[in-house]
Amino acid sequence: MSIIKNISTLVFSKGINLAINILFLPYLSRSLTINDYGTYGQTLLIVDLVKTLFAGGLALIIFVYLSQNINKIKVISSNFILSLILGFTGFIILFFSSVFLGQLFNNENVAVGIAIYSISIIFSIPNTVLSSVLIYYKKIYTYSKIIIIINVLRLAFLFISITILNSLVAVYVSLVILELLYFLLLFSQLKTRFKYSSINLANGIRQFKDGFFINLATLLGFLTLATDSLMISIFKNENAYAIYKNGAFEVPLISVIYISISQIFLPKITQWYSNKDYSQIAKTKKKLSLNIASLIYPICIFFVLYSSDFITVYLSDRYKGSALIFSIFNLSLIMRIYDYLDVLIAAKKTKLILIML
Repeated sequence: MSIIKNISTLVFSKGINLAINILFLPYLSRSLTINDYGTYGQTLLIVDLVKTLFAGGLALIIFVYLSQNINKIKVISSNFILSLILGFTGFIILFFSSVFLGQLFNNENVAVGIAIYSISIIFSIPNTVLSSVLIYYKKIYTYSKIIIIINVLRLAFLFISITILNSLVAVYVSLVILELLYFLLLFSQLKTRFKYSSINLANGIRQFKDGFFINLATLLGFLTLATDSLMISIFKNENAYAIYKNGAFEVPLISVIYISISQIFLPKITQWYSNKDYSQIAKTKKKLSLNIASLIYPICIFFVLYSSDFITVYLSDRYKGSALIFSIFNLSLIMRIYDYLDVLIAAKKTKLILIML
């Protein structure tokens, strides 16, 4: 499958996920009270923060090791088992911190949500590694099918949880089950590339060390975007957080295109760098930047100018206060036309990622 077809397939599958999210967000905003919606958002915020903290950069650094090592099964097995250990560690720490976090946010319902949803970390961190391996072996079509299946199930599970059961607890349980199903589907496609006898913790730790600064940079990037949400949750309340959260998001289509292109090209960039084909990297990056800009700028300008109308129609008058936040938040997309992280990852110069962040 050509690179263009790979990108198109991945964008299409994630586009279905995007469509589900676009359709489901107004449903959530209208079906849940502002209080419940804020609690739901705060729970996801904390769990996502811990996922990012314990991811270890393993899903990205594995591309480098796969391109440079003959024994790929050893690389995959060692990376995967370490991701399971990190996932379980993150779960334990977050589970036993749930009561404290509920008190910090002055919202005991958050403590319940975190205690349940934290289980998903056990599977979500290995899932990022398994996804990277599928992409490396160009199983984009298989990966895309799995994404579509999980997100259709997600739509059904959340609809049942909210409309029929009318329970946030059921929502969190559903999300954990979906993460487990995602894990099983991904692993079923890669079980032949995993061997217990090939597990080498020393190899896994080397990958963790090389991925540490990538992960730290990712964490700082997450905190840059999430610090305001955390401060609002701590010093305000879940209602104020709900208003903020419904404005603090990028135009979804843009992030799907951007992430999909990065995922597809990272193995290529790694290979070109290993072969010292720097001119090909520069040529490709320049072309990608121009193409991404031509897609992003018109969409960005439209949504910034008509943010108030968009938020009112999309999320109802209840969240009209989110419009200004949405407009400001999407101005940052103007700079999202170039990604240098893949080159630094390929060069194993991960410390520079942290310095340049």
